[in-house]
Amino acid sequence: MNQNNLAQQFENLIFKILNYLSYTVEMNERPRYKEVYSPDLILRKEKLIAYAEVKFYKSRRVPSRIILSAAALISQYPADTVRHRILIVSSIVSKSLKEEIRNNLGVIVWDRSNIANFLAPNDKEGYLEDLGQFLIEAQQGLDIADPYTGIDDSTVSDPEEYFSFPSLSKQQLQQEENIGQKLILELNEIPIGQPGWADFEDKCNEILKYLFPEDLSVWNTQQISDDDLSRFDLICRISSKDDFWKTLIHSFNSRYILFEFKNYKDPLPQGQIYTTERYLFPKALRGTCILIARNGATEQALNAAKGALRESGKLILLLDKEDLEKMLLKRDGGDSPSDYLSDKIDEFLMSLSR
Repeated sequence: MNQNNLAQQFENLIFKILNYLSYTVEMNERPRYKEVYSPDLILRKEKLIAYAEVKFYKSRRVPSRIILSAAALISQYPADTVRHRILIVSSIVSKSLKEEIRNNLGVIVWDRSNIANFLAPNDKEGYLEDLGQFLIEAQQGLDIADPYTGIDDSTVSDPEEYFSFPSLSKQQLQQEENIGQKLILELNEIPIGQPGWADFEDKCNEILKYLFPEDLSVWNTQQISDDDLSRFDLICRISSKDDFWKTLIHSFNSRYILFEFKNYKDPLPQGQIYTTERYLFPKALRGTCILIARNGATEQALNAAKGALRESGKLILLLDKEDLEKMLLKRDGGDSPSDYLSDKIDEFLMSLSR
């Protein structure tokens, strides 16, 4: 199931849980802020009014920068008479990061631990079990642990205690530039084909460093193979706690990941897949390549990539410019670009034939 469907299911479940916790909850129909963003829910209880943003992540833990981006978005939304902002996430967030976000952005973070502890004292409707079952079904890769493993049992069980701190003034709220939108504009300005190949490579490198700074390390560009016959556009070491990247390590023998960037005017031909396949060595922990072709790939190239996985266990994931743009917008919006890649691999694997 793709990320959008899971996100909607999680939001619907949170809606029911908040109602069960005696909040009056409504979908936010206020105008979107800067034509881009508006919070998901409005919570009311007696004199309390709060905006809430709901974020579903496939991974049990996601990089702190993703949570910070989501919190920064809701912190900027015009206040009017609404004093509080809440970020509700499906993942587990550290206590120190929650405090940092509350102190610097004035945003309350409720994570998997909070929701479980809110429900634990008296859950006659079985929402704790419903949430656990949903999280089990949504888990990706090698994560088969109980969904509540790793939660903080010490979090407060009364939601009201989180509204006791003073809100920040508008002057104190930090503004975050939409870096992803800026990168999209710059990417589209690069000439297609041979005249823009070097700029396209450089911009793809910059984009990947914005999308995955904590997931990848040792960024080696223009790497030459030991026989001096091959040049790789980019090779990185996976250094992530995200379940998607851990799956690449354990299921596809990919401690190192290769990136290739093709600024071709036409869709990528299948011959390029055969060339790329020669660079991959699962036994040497380099079993995956993400190949970014500006204008996509031919059906023959896609079939060749499926053949490489089926016959040699080598994963060649094909992305185009539109995929980059979608991930950049997700990153700006506090969503996980790793979850987008996870959906792409799910689609790829489920389409394999004999």
